Amino acid sequence: MTTTPTTPTTTTATTTATTTGKLSLATIVAYSAPTLVLGFSNSLVSIYILKFATDVMLIAPGLFATVFAIARVWDAVSDPIAGYLSDRTTSKYGRRRPWIALGALPLAGSVIFLWSPPESLSETEAAIWVSVAIACFYTAYTIVAVPQLALGAEMTPDYHERSRVFGGRGIFDFLGVLLAALAIWFLQTSDNPREAARWIAWSFAGLSIPLLWLSVSRIVERPDYIGRGAHAPIAAFRDVFRNHHARLLLTVFFLENMGMSLIATMTPFIIQYIMPEYSAESGLLMALALVITLVSFPLWFPLSRRFGKRNTWIASSIFKVVGFGSIMFIEPGREWLGLLALTLIGSSLSAHIILAASVKADVVDYDEYVTGERKEGAYFAIWNLVQKLGGAVAVLTGGIALEISGYEANVEQTPNAIFMMRTLYSGVPVVLYGLVIVLLANFTLNQREHAEIRAEIDRRNGTSPPSS
Repeated sequence: MTTTPTTPTTTTATTTATTTGKLSLATIVAYSAPTLVLGFSNSLVSIYILKFATDVMLIAPGLFATVFAIARVWDAVSDPIAGYLSDRTTSKYGRRRPWIALGALPLAGSVIFLWSPPESLSETEAAIWVSVAIACFYTAYTIVAVPQLALGAEMTPDYHERSRVFGGRGIFDFLGVLLAALAIWFLQTSDNPREAARWIAWSFAGLSIPLLWLSVSRIVERPDYIGRGAHAPIAAFRDVFRNHHARLLLTVFFLENMGMSLIATMTPFIIQYIMPEYSAESGLLMALALVITLVSFPLWFPLSRRFGKRNTWIASSIFKVVGFGSIMFIEPGREWLGLLALTLIGSSLSAHIILAASVKADVVDYDEYVTGERKEGAYFAIWNLVQKLGGAVAVLTGGIALEISGYEANVEQTPNAIFMMRTLYSGVPVVLYGLVIVLLANFTLNQREHAEIRAEIDRRNGTSPPSS
């Protein structure tokens, strides 16, 4: 089966991906803008949905953790489907942009559905409502996020320019996360969290649809990549797992996302039950961590050029281990440990956002070198799948562990429950990121090897090598 590439229209778009050289700032901003709404919606769910479900909807944590995990399994299944279909799309508007534009409406609708449950629902009905709503949200999120991520890997073949592309995307993502932190502060301090959640959801819908549509109207995709996706879905995903660089990264992303999801999920519990004196400032503390993340983005670009993507990624993971380890010992009189943890974890997050996605794009080039196909969608979908599974395992583990420890909503917690919260919030992430460091030490795709791969790909395709 063959597909004839179709040149995308250039009637309304003003920026384009390039085969050589640096991208303009306008191009990077146009590409990155949708991650503002993606970062906001995903972070609001990841950080606050367990707290909202248990303390507002009054669903038992073990029950919610189970239905959440089931919803995330479906979400994980939908990722490869979206990735493969966007790789194979041959519309005149490109492979990725139609999915982003069409996904805007269901994404906005699913957010309203998720955060507007009727008050009259029983516990069982509430659990069903939220499980269906989460499945709808993550399906819509996948329709937008997987093609949007894959588009970033196509923007330039330059080894270090990719870090700039995903750095820009990361900045907008964290602006969205910052807005989510402020929204959580608003929810935690509201006298009526149900009504506050409903207002936030409708506000999101009003912002997300025009922003997503404006973004895709400003980008033109590379015509030479259209029609070059894998012809068979099973073969495409088999290629991902045959790629030894990709297999290592899959394990890394699972462990990293499980660690960060545990931190995100447990943060509201830690604030309310272990550090209640900071309850009113909880959203502002999360906002501070995100501000640290944003201002640290420029730090990692020169370090990556000087020491390499892998070594810089390892250094940022060491920051996380020290930061998470410090959290275990925070108590009144040791507030400086909290500041240390915020600084180390916040700054390391920007490195992960820049380097992980940039390295993924390099691994996709290795796949093209081996197979002759461009499968950004399949690769980013599988990576997203594994990351989401890590998040699902984190929420499932957290919910069940809380229930076993004797947790009860909105009452003073037992010593066992307090110890479990601290362990899930600090001890487990330390172990997970220690394993990440060991794995990254064995990742071998560096700038020299990538340059050789790109030279061979350019020779085959008759294109010019990218400027350095």
